[in-house]
Amino acid sequence: MPVYSSLANTIDGSSDEWSTDSMLATDSNGISFSVDWDFENLYFAWDGTDLASTNDGADIFFYLNTSGDGSVTSKSWNGIKTLPFSADYGIIVEDSSYARVITHTGTQWQDVSEPEMHAGWSENKLTELSVPLSDIGNPEHLDFIAWGQWQDAGNIWATFPMNNSFSQFTHFYSIDNLLNQTPQDIEIKERASFAK
Repeated sequence: MPVYSSLANTIDGSSDEWSTDSMLATDSNGISFSVDWDFENLYFAWDGTDLASTNDGADIFFYLNTSGDGSVTSKSWNGIKTLPFSADYGIIVEDSSYARVITHTGTQWQDVSEPEMHAGWSENKLTELSVPLSDIGNPEHLDFIAWGQWQDAGNIWATFPMNNSFSQFTHFYSIDNLLNQTPQDIEIKERASFAK
């Protein structure tokens, strides 16, 4: 079982439970991205977006590689993105009332579950997500990427890792062993075909 657990398992829009070790980056838009996990769940935090806003909102995406299978393309959502790995799972947050965990069946993306979510809004722009590890195959290894795009178009305006451009995803976060490592052990890796 994971030896690391800094969260109190509450998805409430408070950053109090998030340690500084779990923050991976803050970009030039002021968006901060954090990840954490415990015995049962994987947690993501995206701070800086009002999901309810029609002008300043965004669709947010998280794609996960947990095995040798999956798809190198995202689900079509105002366009299809090429991923830096073969993703087994994704998490789509369309607005303050819609979030889904999806999986690739070998031929298509389909819904798995609805993650627990606190949606960022104008007075508190912290979006928190909790995904049961059982919903993503109880992985030991995890690669992941995150990005935000316009609500009504496929224009990307934020991506993590920030090594990626808004037009091409070449880098991803990787954790070799969820059972025995912490967010401090997360590495940024480059897709093999782009490696120097």
